[in-house]
Amino acid sequence: MSKFIDKLRAFMYGRNGNDQLNILIMIVYLIIFIVNSFTEFFWVAIIELILVSIWFFRFYSKNLEKRRSENYAYLKIQGKVLLFFSKIARIFKNKR
Repeated sequence: MSKFIDKLRAFMYGRNGNDQLNILIMIVYLIIFIVNSFTEFFWVAIIELILVSIWFFRFYSKNLEKRRSENYAYLKIQGKVLLFFSKIARIFKNKR
């Protein structure tokens, strides 16, 4: 088992792996997958395939600079969205 792990580590060396954007992509995929398991629309299955393809591409990419810049852009947007909702929550909390 140790040889397998060593080979896996050598393979993954210098690759992007998982980051916050990949986690978001996988969460969106899982939600769409669950919804589509009840509806079974073909175009939704295509969207699922695209999301998984993007996830695999980003996960195994060796272009770390590009993937990190994409993740940084996502984190900036996420920060703005979280700040917006925290302000709204604070407004509703202060009204009580």
